[in-house]
Amino acid sequence: MTGGIITVIAEVVPGFLRDRTVRPACVDADPGDFFPEPESVAAAAAVRVLYCQGCAVYGPCLDWALSQPVDKLHGLWAGTNQGMRRRMRTQRAP
Repeated sequence: MTGGIITVIAEVVPGFLRDRTVRPACVDADPGDFFPEPESVAAAAAVRVLYCQGCAVYGPCLDWALSQPVDKLHGLWAGTNQGMRRRMRTQRAP
C-alpha cells in the first residue's frame, strides 16, 4: 500500500502501526483497487466484497471517509465512492 493509505489507516485505527492484531483487510492490497479510473459503482462493489465486508475497521474507516470533504477525498474508502458518500452524508444530515 502507499504511504498515504497507511497513514490514513493509522489515523482511523489508533495504534495500528504498533498493534498488529488489528489489521485492516486492505493493508496488503493493491492500491490500484481503491483508485479506479473512472471511479465506479461496480469497482466500489468489488472492493466491498473483496476487502471491506467483515473488515475489523470498516466502521472507523467509513466514519473517517464521511468526515472528509466529499469533493476532495478520491478513491474508494470503506467500499464507497464519492457519489455514495455524498448520498450517505445527505441521509445522515439532521
